[in-house]
Amino acid sequence: MRRKSAATFAKLEQEVRAEHAAFAAQRPDHLLLQVSLAEAELLVHKEPRFAPLVEHFGLIERQMESNLATAMISSLMSQQLSNKAWNSILSKLDPQLFVDYDLLEREARSNYELLEQLAAQSQAQAQAQAQAKAQAEQVSGSALEQALGTVTSKAAAAERSLPFSRTKLRALLELAAKLKMGLFSEEWARITPQDERHQALLSCRGIGEWTVSMLEIFYFGERDVLAINDYGTQKGWAYLTEQLELMDNKKKLLHELELFAQQLSPVGTAATFYLWAFNGGNGKIG
Repeated sequence: MRRKSAATFAKLEQEVRAEHAAFAAQRPDHLLLQVSLAEAELLVHKEPRFAPLVEHFGLIERQMESNLATAMISSLMSQQLSNKAWNSILSKLDPQLFVDYDLLEREARSNYELLEQLAAQSQAQAQAQAQAKAQAEQVSGSALEQALGTVTSKAAAAERSLPFSRTKLRALLELAAKLKMGLFSEEWARITPQDERHQALLSCRGIGEWTVSMLEIFYFGERDVLAINDYGTQKGWAYLTEQLELMDNKKKLLHELELFAQQLSPVGTAATFYLWAFNGGNGKIG
């Protein structure tokens, strides 16, 4: 992946920063974020252990989101889901949910109310089961469990257009309301400084550092985001540095990743892509 005439570190970093400025100026005229040759070289210069990853995976590219509201909805829905699980759910969702905020609000509310009903039913069933156990001579436990299981499974099998938790549905409800009010518009995204938009995004229920980092990469196209709160990034780093034991020590892990982000700046996003790819292969290439 290296060019025949290697640039000095200072010139290479200057070249990368110039590329980033040009990329930002073009937004939103492009929808593809690809690691550049200069970024790959600088990444390897800063952390040589990336060399085999760059050699194996090449210049990784990822599709970007064209609409901030759609990106926010997608990021919120996909939280704490594996790519496989999210893609399975996404294939069954109505595409209009991402552009029709009235529809999103209605569906989120109806699904939330259904889960509330199921929770109440579950509580009532638990109470009934406790009473039945106290009167075991009248109703056998196995017979009761079978009866209750049938009722619960039928209720749970009720078709849900948004198969998410109550917490996530409540967050979607609030986000839909804000989007209907005109918040987080494309114009707002263009003119709001990064620190300010971080605070605005974090003020939304259900949106934390992970979601913000995904939005920074896949909508805003920021090129220096090491997504330290992402499991794939964490596991990829643990494989890369041979420190898998730190996956059980989140505080120290995040501290090490913060230092790693400083070390790799301004190519944090490129590093994130390679760590994701490395983790996807369970720390193996070839």
